[in-house]
Formats: sequence, structure tokens, C-alpha cells
Amino acid sequence: MTEPVAVHPPTMPRLAPWLAEMRALGKLAVPLAATQLAPMAVVTTDLVMIGRLGETPLAAAALGSTLWVFGWLVGHGPAAAVAPIVAQLVGARPWDRAQARAGVRMGLWAVAVLVPPLALFFAMAEPLLRFTGQSPALAALAAPYVYALAVGLPFAFGFMVLRSFATALSRPRAPLSIVLAMIAINLLGNSVFVFGHGGAPALGLVGSGIASALANALSFVAMLAVVLTVPPFRSYRLWRHFLRPDWAQLKELVGLGLSIGLALVFEVMLFSAATLMMGRLGTAPLAAHQIALNVPSITFMGADGHRPGGHDPCGPGGRRA
Repeated sequence: MTEPVAVHPPTMPRLAPWLAEMRALGKLAVPLAATQLAPMAVVTTDLVMIGRLGETPLAAAALGSTLWVFGWLVGHGPAAAVAPIVAQLVGARPWDRAQARAGVRMGLWAVAVLVPPLALFFAMAEPLLRFTGQSPALAALAAPYVYALAVGLPFAFGFMVLRSFATALSRPRAPLSIVLAMIAINLLGNSVFVFGHGGAPALGLVGSGIASALANALSFVAMLAVVLTVPPFRSYRLWRHFLRPDWAQLKELVGLGLSIGLALVFEVMLFSAATLMMGRLGTAPLAAHQIALNVPSITFMGADGHRPGGHDPCGPGGRRA
């Protein structure tokens, strides 16, 4: 009698679900990773332009950027928490716009609450830098740069919340387009305000901070226009009942957001501590260190940008188990 022959299914059908998942994740994660590079791209653009002023302004910008990135990361946590929370709500109850709207609304509330204490933190830039052992001259030069950057902080936070909303709906391309325009605006603004091109006053280091703040403000306005006018964002009517609290949503968002923000702060503190230590060695070592540090900083933020892609399986069109 002939022995039965075992028939093994081909390998490719087994891999098909995995390949489909990887393609779907890559389609979402790549634009998100590019968008995540926005703050580093702005800082890098500033440093490239400021570097033409000399090593002393570049070293001062390195110190100022260290404080700015710290404040940005604190607000990044609650803003980033909007994406998984809203994606879960939309995935579970796609017809319920009110719950998703409340999640975005509470995200804006959470970052708005963070602005006053962070503004106070930035206002103390000079004494804080001197406390860490930095040169008084560099601390005094860095402080106005930080003040100018701080003007754009509320807009940067608002943009992050709205970007997270777009991520939750699996629509990352609109934020990506805005980020690319933001980088171009920052580059143009640096050319105008740092060097005085186009008849503007040459403000040097402070002009670079003004350019970055302006780029952040315009990016928020552009993203706000998108979510208010472009389908499918428009159907959520985000500003409806904007002043109505949802304490349960706010509690969940703050709890998750603080975990995200603190984790990122401790990770980036490795870079920040190195910058502050180099500042104690002198102006030239600090300037050189900041140039070199931009490479690992960009790769770090680019890799971290793939993380939000994992939120999509809960969102609309996601691959639900």
C-alpha cells in the first residue's frame, strides 16, 4: 500500500499576512517618521545658519537648544498620547464623533496647561545655564534666543496635538506636507532675520529664534485649517463644545502623556547632559560637539518616529485582530 504523502502549504501564503501588515505599517510609519524629524530639522536649520556667525553664537545656540528641546519633550508626551487614545475610540466606535472630539479637545487642554510653567522655565534660561556651570557670557547670549523660541511653544504643542489626531485617522500625509513647508519657512526666516536679507534688520542669534517661532506658528495655523476644512477631519467638528471638560478623558490622556514625555526626557537627557558638560570645556568644544551631535539626534528621532505607526491597528481602516 502506498504511504500517504504529506502536502505542506507553500510558504508565501503563510507570509502574506505579515507582508501585508509590513506594507500597511510602512505606508503609515514612513510619513510619521519624517514628521517626527520636524523639531530636529528646525534646530539643525538654525544651527547651520547660526554657524555662519561664528563659534560663539553657535555655542550659545547649542545651550539654548538644549533647554528648548527639554520643554518641547515635556509637551510632546500629552500631545503624542492623543494618537493612541483617539485611534482606539475611533476603531471601537467609528460612528461616535463626540468621544474622539473630546480626546483631541482634552489634548489641547493638557498642553495649554503646560505652557505657563514651561514659559517660566524658559524665562529662567540664563540663571539655569549659569547654574550648570556655563560661561556667563554664553548664558547671557543664549537666553534671548530661548525667549524667542519660547514664543512658538504653544503653537508647536497645538500642531503636535492636531498631528496626532491626523495620525489616529491614518492620515499622516497632510502633517508631513506642512512640516516640509515649515522647514522651508524656517530656512527663509533665518536668512531674513539672522542676516538681514530683504531689508530686515540683522538680528543674529535672536533672529534665528524668531524665525523658528514664526515657522511653528504658521504650521499650527495650516494644520488647524486642514482639520477644520478637509474631509475626513471636518466631520469631527473639533471646536464644538471646546470649553466643555471631559475629566475622564483628561485623566487618561495626562497619565499616558506623562509616561511618554518622561520616558523621552530621560532618553534625551543623555544628549543634553553631554552638551552641558562640553560647555564647561569652552566655546569651541561646545560648538564642535553640537555639530557632531546632530547626526545621532536625527537618527534617534527618525527611528522614534516609527513608533506611532503601531497605533493605526486600532484606528479606521486598521488591521484589527
